[in-house]
Amino acid sequence: MKLQTRFMMNLSFVGLLAMVTFGFLIESQLAKLLDKEINSQLTSHQSLSTAYLSDTITNIQTDLDLITNNALTRQYFSASETIRYQLFHSELTRVLQRYLKYGEHYGEIAVVLPDGFKEITAFNGKVPFRDIDDTFIRLQEHDELNASEVTFATGRTPSGEYLISAYSPLREYSDLIQTNDNPTLAYIKITLPLKALLNSLSTDNIAVSLRIPTPPGSNTRWITVADSSFTEKEKQAFRFLESDINDQFRLRSSLDPELYTSNTSQFYRLSLIIMLLALFSLIVVTYLLLRKVILKPLDQFSELVDQSDLNADMHPALTAYDQNEFGQLKEKFHGMLSRLKQHSSDLKRQAFTDTLTGLPNRAALYELLAKRTVNPSQPLSVLFLDLDGFKNVNDIYGHDLGDTLLKAVSQKLLSIVRDDPNLPLDSINIRNDAVFRLGGDEFTVVLMANSHAALVAQRIIDAFQNGIQIHDKLLYTGTSIGISEFPKDAIDPSLLIQYADMAMYQAKQEGKMRYSIFTSDLAEEEQRRLKLEQLVREGVEFGRFETHFQPKIQASTGKLIGFEALARLRDVDQQLIPPGIFIPVAQEKGVLEYITYRVCEQACQLLQESNNPELIASINIAPNQLSDLRLIADIRSIMWRYQITPRQIEFEVTEEELISNFRQTQRDLELIRNFGFKTALDDFGSGYSSLGQLKKFQFDTLKLDRVFVSTDDFDTESSIGVLSSIKELADRLKMTVVAEGIETASQLAFIQSFNIDIIQGYFYSRPISGPQFSARYLNKPNSLPDMSSSSLKL
Repeated sequence: MKLQTRFMMNLSFVGLLAMVTFGFLIESQLAKLLDKEINSQLTSHQSLSTAYLSDTITNIQTDLDLITNNALTRQYFSASETIRYQLFHSELTRVLQRYLKYGEHYGEIAVVLPDGFKEITAFNGKVPFRDIDDTFIRLQEHDELNASEVTFATGRTPSGEYLISAYSPLREYSDLIQTNDNPTLAYIKITLPLKALLNSLSTDNIAVSLRIPTPPGSNTRWITVADSSFTEKEKQAFRFLESDINDQFRLRSSLDPELYTSNTSQFYRLSLIIMLLALFSLIVVTYLLLRKVILKPLDQFSELVDQSDLNADMHPALTAYDQNEFGQLKEKFHGMLSRLKQHSSDLKRQAFTDTLTGLPNRAALYELLAKRTVNPSQPLSVLFLDLDGFKNVNDIYGHDLGDTLLKAVSQKLLSIVRDDPNLPLDSINIRNDAVFRLGGDEFTVVLMANSHAALVAQRIIDAFQNGIQIHDKLLYTGTSIGISEFPKDAIDPSLLIQYADMAMYQAKQEGKMRYSIFTSDLAEEEQRRLKLEQLVREGVEFGRFETHFQPKIQASTGKLIGFEALARLRDVDQQLIPPGIFIPVAQEKGVLEYITYRVCEQACQLLQESNNPELIASINIAPNQLSDLRLIADIRSIMWRYQITPRQIEFEVTEEELISNFRQTQRDLELIRNFGFKTALDDFGSGYSSLGQLKKFQFDTLKLDRVFVSTDDFDTESSIGVLSSIKELADRLKMTVVAEGIETASQLAFIQSFNIDIIQGYFYSRPISGPQFSARYLNKPNSLPDMSSSSLKL
């Protein structure tokens, strides 16, 4: 008889005997634990439900307090009726809707006037809508409304469903009125359907009901106003437990004991303990059996294997076990060793192979470079490839087709690198040139000599000029390549890959579908870029961003009509960094919104200080920010704070940005105008937009680029013709024309000859800080600084 058969027969007998014995023990203990479990369930549920309802009441009181003390609520009731409905009604409704959305079980939030009419209502359909608050009127009639605290009351819908409503008085606060005499303007009301609230507290086994005190003279002290769907069986012999939430509400939890007779948690815990005891007993008995039947022969077998090493199957002493499992174990042991060796080899291959393309992966690349960069006398080149347009293939055709394209690209690279007939014989397979996939659409080629790296790169680029046939589609994807060389550029593998990556990005910036060889200038440029990123981050963290202001002057009268707010960044040495340098980095790192917000706030501060509603602040804004409703909302919030109207804010978009995304910018500008803001086209004349394109937009202002007056021959016939056409078209389109970059009196006279009277430039002032601007233009609004040549050198 086999050892396994003998062992299982003995173990089955012992296990069966143990399970029968413990089954009788479980049955005798279950009845005693059932009663205890029911009491525990009711007590626990009652405690949690009471705490939950108390928290709900507290949350209602907190939300009422927040809404009552909200600045927008105060502004709403302090404003005139016209302004109230034009400016604040929709905003206050949205505030109530946000509280309704995030308030669990809330059915309605309303502003109730003293006559019971609902001034503003936010509801979600959980409770029926009514213009008149019947519960509020009932509370008024019985003088049950608390004028200083939150009042809770129950009501019923026409269908008979009970509701709970909480009213918080909104009182008028004034220094001229004593606290106790402040009149009540309205009540903020929050309503919850009790049925839904109690259903969330009930479980499959426990039902919940809410009870309130009965009116004086009733036969019973408490009456049920709402219950969950399970409580219609309470008239039977259910177990229940009650507790007071406060002096107005009492909660009852009810449970049917029959539901726990076949399924209780204590049964499982007791079963676990008993099974552990059974298992312990089984282990003891099993050990004794194992020791006798298996362990002793196994020890002998192990000792013989150790003594005989891998040739144990040839030892004569083991022949006694050939007829049982130990004989089979001997053979399987050797088979296992063979498989382990094979698996080890397979795992190593998988660790260094890209699963999609079958190419060596990043780990294999570092492994190869670590070996090949030991001897500087054996140069090599690293080509870093990134596919151009691969993301479009994924977006249009899906990732499955994209994966198939990557496989085809891998095969094409292999054929180019290893089968190039134009390269010398010693530059192909003999040197073990290799293609690697780093991940995504990034590949690397390692050439074991660097003399032909540029030639290989150009061959790869030329090969990718042709499309790749994938199924029934001809797909086109180019490649940009960066090249670094060992030991010329670096001896560290990581730096070689990093420098090749830098060169690749340089190729992309130069127009893609080309290669770029790493130079020390690229490393220096990367260091400068990282330093600038650090300055931008520190500018946000330490508040080094400033706003400077350049005035717009009506030349014929010398009157200040507006200004342009410009962002500036100071470094640690208090030197100003030009915006053309830090703005692209700020946009890339996601801090441009912060800069725009700061510029808008300081511009609104200056507008408020001027106390001139006709003054206009111009602010530069990126096209992608035009559609950022959150940013626009933040800017409007700033304007409300400083009492600035939208017509005092003008957003400028450059001509270059307009051309880059024509249709989207057109839609975004329309959105901005709908909010009441002015719009301006900045740097007109520096790009390639035509005069005809201006008709498709409704800019309020057209700002001429300094290119029209920056040359010595700015007053040529061609310049005069162009400016005349621009001015004529702007007048027809009702656009105000502003001339930028005016620095000399001759330039001013030339521009004024076209009836262009609004001037911005160094002729009047450089961009200056807010205090300087206030001192020069706001404190003395009728005087302008000296325009002599000496003042222009400031």
